[in-house]
Amino acid sequence: MGRVYTRADRADRSDRAIDFPGKATVTIPMPRLVPLLVLLSLVATSAANPAVWFDPDRGCGRGEVFVRTGRVADLPGCSGTLPPAAPPVEGILHDAKRALVDADRLLDRGAVDSVDALLDGATLRLATVTAPHPEMPDRLTSARPLYEQALVRLRDRRRFVPRLGRLRDAHRAAVDAGRTMTAREREGGAADTVRLARVCLSELAEARAAGINFTTPVELTRDRQRPLDDAMADCEAARAAAEPLARAQEIALRTRRAEWRKAMRGDRLKVFDAHPDALPECAATSRGARATASAKEWCYTTSAGREVYTFQGNRLLRR
Repeated sequence: MGRVYTRADRADRSDRAIDFPGKATVTIPMPRLVPLLVLLSLVATSAANPAVWFDPDRGCGRGEVFVRTGRVADLPGCSGTLPPAAPPVEGILHDAKRALVDADRLLDRGAVDSVDALLDGATLRLATVTAPHPEMPDRLTSARPLYEQALVRLRDRRRFVPRLGRLRDAHRAAVDAGRTMTAREREGGAADTVRLARVCLSELAEARAAGINFTTPVELTRDRQRPLDDAMADCEAARAAAEPLARAQEIALRTRRAEWRKAMRGDRLKVFDAHPDALPECAATSRGARATASAKEWCYTTSAGREVYTFQGNRLLRR
């Protein structure tokens, strides 16, 4: 910008002239000149200060931080308000990052309706061709691969969100059952753990078949994100630990049932045979087959609930 001076040939000093070398002198009213100078100063400051594009108060991130954390908020570019006259590259990164931040927040809430549009919009914006950044010529080319990584992860999460509730429940049930199976040995804890672990593994197999990347971090437990490979390992470990004990318990149950069956007659035998994987659970059964064969009530716990059978001798009175 040229020299600013007071025009000597004017008595009224409320105006100032700006002399542009090689061009005509322009006179600008003083009330308009001050804001213009402030604006030009801000533009010059932002252009000469690359640090402004890494300002966390503007929602700016750094590529090396994103590589370490994988968080959308750490992507290069600023999701907040940009300074005046920002380079076009910063506008591209701003728009793309803003879309990914919004998509990330929607997925955190389990919402998927607008996510595809946000991700598609970010992809198109990143494909924009523009002049290089004046201070960082490789700004856009170095940022694009990081945005592509973030897009892949968000699209995986988008496909996975509808399954997340079922898998979270299945994973928690399998892990919890594995922790307590020895304490619940008499109630078939090992067999229950095997069943729940298989449910978990089945849910994961469906997710893999749907094309979900198992390195994608997922919040299966509160405030803790882990890749799905870890969830697969958890459920597989619960199954592997429970199966030997479950087989031993099954053999013991069959032997015990064979002995008890000899004491059953009439309707009792029919009810006993209708539950091939269990023994009656009521109090008298703890005293052995003979006490069970004469007990007034038998109880079974099934997936449908609790069943109670009332007998008179060997005849069933009611269920």
